[in-house]
Amino acid sequence: MANSQPGRHVPISPAIRHDWDMGIVNIPEAGYGLGVLFPATVEKYNFFSLTNITGYQFNRNIKAGLGYGVLMHDNDMLFPLFCDMRANLNSQGVVPFLEASGGVEFNPPHINNDSRIFISGMLGLHFVTVTKLSTNLSAGLHINAGGSEEKTTFIVVKLGIEIKGKRNDTLK
Repeated sequence: MANSQPGRHVPISPAIRHDWDMGIVNIPEAGYGLGVLFPATVEKYNFFSLTNITGYQFNRNIKAGLGYGVLMHDNDMLFPLFCDMRANLNSQGVVPFLEASGGVEFNPPHINNDSRIFISGMLGLHFVTVTKLSTNLSAGLHINAGGSEEKTTFIVVKLGIEIKGKRNDTLK
């Protein structure tokens, strides 16, 4: 039974060992959102996003950070600023994870009338590729409210890479 304790797992490679370490993480991602639920007064649209999350990995399973980026649809560009939290499920080379994020999407030309708040929930896979570098693939829902659209919902797919800093054994 002792082998089921998270602290007793042995990584199968140096890349996985580094992936489990605490430290700064940077996660650039590209995403595509397919519009599914809109108010009757708004035409459906899709979006493309480029975001970056800079955060900290607290232990093998928990990461949190702040994100920013750009979300493009039709002739509009929104600039999201958000908090992101990820929970990895115990695994080795391919790691399932849950992601929750929420924040504000600013529309600078119409900041008072067309900015929104949003929440997003995702389920994904984290592929440990080499030391300091992993690939993330996730899908889920993105819901925003505010602006002229009141509330809209999207199914989102994201692809990203996770970059970790150098290991610092002196902190252990």
